[in-house]
Amino acid sequence: MPDRPIRNIGQLRDLGVGIHDPNDDLRALISGLLFGIGARKIFNLTTTRQMNDIPNNIPIALMLTNVGDSAEAGSVATSIRQGKLAIDPATPMIAYAIRPTIGLLKSSLAEWGFDEFLAVPISSRSLFAKLHLVLGRPRPLVITKSYIGPDNSKALDALDSWMAGRPAHSSDALLGR
Repeated sequence: MPDRPIRNIGQLRDLGVGIHDPNDDLRALISGLLFGIGARKIFNLTTTRQMNDIPNNIPIALMLTNVGDSAEAGSVATSIRQGKLAIDPATPMIAYAIRPTIGLLKSSLAEWGFDEFLAVPISSRSLFAKLHLVLGRPRPLVITKSYIGPDNSKALDALDSWMAGRPAHSSDALLGR
């Protein structure tokens, strides 16, 4: 993890990016998008065990994880934040899902410690915007007995305010559908 926030996405060229996803096609799509914006050290990971095989001399600057297709996604994020894997606990993490729900969004931000959330299909524009947020303006890391991760309190408050009094299907608009 770099000492300072990344101000230029081009800096990804020298830093590692991990993509944790059992879905080969989706992992290849995201890998291609990242390569297109300059990332060259991309680690395609299908299992948690592979995260400990990443060379120590390549700092992982970003993790992207499919939280919808993997039962272990939440535990992977929690393990990273707790320092149980060979990845810096402060590494920015972006969650994504093919069929996102409000519950999955809340779990990703409030329980598992992800910095941001993307709904699939992922465009280069949406990915680029999230990269600018998590790498250029990272939120402070919060460490408590029950949570380690970015300070997502404002995002969760905004989500709760937005959902108050709305029918269940209105969550589709929030998730970009």
